[in-house]
Amino acid sequence: MLEQRNRHFMIAGDRCTRACGFCAVTTAKPFPLELDEPDRVAEATRRMGLMHVVITAVARDDLPDGGADHFRRTIEAVRTVNPGM
Repeated sequence: MLEQRNRHFMIAGDRCTRACGFCAVTTAKPFPLELDEPDRVAEATRRMGLMHVVITAVARDDLPDGGADHFRRTIEAVRTVNPGM
């Protein structure tokens, strides 16, 4: 069996600001973003030796940019630690 070299990470917390009928994520007022999360995700991808990663997030309608900058910082951190990814 081949070793799985890809993973999925959901960022920006575990509480969503929307109540989509198809999703099982809790709808509630989200906690503040964890500013070190991009670096922690990047370090996890390095330690796991991943080749591919899918980054998703809960809806963050409470943030002016909807969490776009947090996404950007996470992607940049992952690419810094894993240049070929």
